[in-house]
Amino acid sequence: MRLRDLFRSQSNNERKYTSTILPVLDTNTFLNAVQDKDIDTLHKCLLAGFPPDQPDPITKATALHIAVETVNMRAIHMLLQAGAQVNVCDLSLSTPLHIAAYMGYEEIVQILLMHGADMFKQDNTGRNSFHLAVSTGNNRLVQHFISAIDIEPYMIHIPDAQNWTPLMCACASNHPSTCALLLSHGAYLCAMNDQGMTVLHIATFLGSLPIIYELLNSSIDDEIILKVLNQGDHRNQTPLFYACIEGHVDVALTLLHAGANAYHLDNDNQTCLHAMLSSSIILKRHIRLFYRFIEYVDFRFHQDHLSRTLLDLAYLNQINTIIYLLKLLNYKHNYNIISNNESYDN
Repeated sequence: MRLRDLFRSQSNNERKYTSTILPVLDTNTFLNAVQDKDIDTLHKCLLAGFPPDQPDPITKATALHIAVETVNMRAIHMLLQAGAQVNVCDLSLSTPLHIAAYMGYEEIVQILLMHGADMFKQDNTGRNSFHLAVSTGNNRLVQHFISAIDIEPYMIHIPDAQNWTPLMCACASNHPSTCALLLSHGAYLCAMNDQGMTVLHIATFLGSLPIIYELLNSSIDDEIILKVLNQGDHRNQTPLFYACIEGHVDVALTLLHAGANAYHLDNDNQTCLHAMLSSSIILKRHIRLFYRFIEYVDFRFHQDHLSRTLLDLAYLNQINTIIYLLKLLNYKHNYNIISNNESYDN
């Protein structure tokens, strides 16, 4: 080589050759390589010493977050081998394990757990990755978590920031088999969230008979079953109230036959039927429920906190079929509360 060659600029061919070896080392190039599954560029970035945990400046998502979301298995392995942190959080405080659990990616969950992913870390809603896993209804995925927490069995019971347990999350997503799996591992039946709701309140609100059957058959202790049947929420409304207010006929009768107290009163001194007729929405299913339910109870002398009888409420909502039935059953008005603009038939 001549001395002057040391000082001359690179030829176009040389520039082209070296540019394919060393990509531009910036965050966008690195993260886009993962997003686009451009393994060659990703490999070059890592070889050049680009930090594997460099986050997106806006979302704070790292390459591992993106690799998990896009199921980029090669990138996941490469990033972990390069020292990527498995417990780093994005802007929503979600870890890669949160994403894998939410998406139901069994293999990725296993890989992350094997590399020390913390299943106890909470996102900005206060939920850990196990809460998200049970919400998928993928029992194989849930089992991976359960198998990994043999030394920490209380994980089954840990609530989120609103005190929703994993069992409540599975129930709210309407996954009976997942509820059964959690119950078989000792999930608490009587735990309450911030609204005072138990898992039975949630199942009843949804009208999910399969989950209700799982819950009612999960314990041989009759006291526990009676407790959850008659536990009031923050308004002191039991699951039976929820069934009536939502118009779930079969659910209401199932709870009644299981031992629910039909004469329970909420904070407004309402029975479950008073609460139903106090609703602003009365549909055909509510009327069917009323006809089936009324034969089990006698509320003729009961008044709510506004001194209204069932017949008063039926008139207020102008439900003629229920008015007719209540009159046949000798239910009465409370004439002391009738205002001048209300005209009740005698």
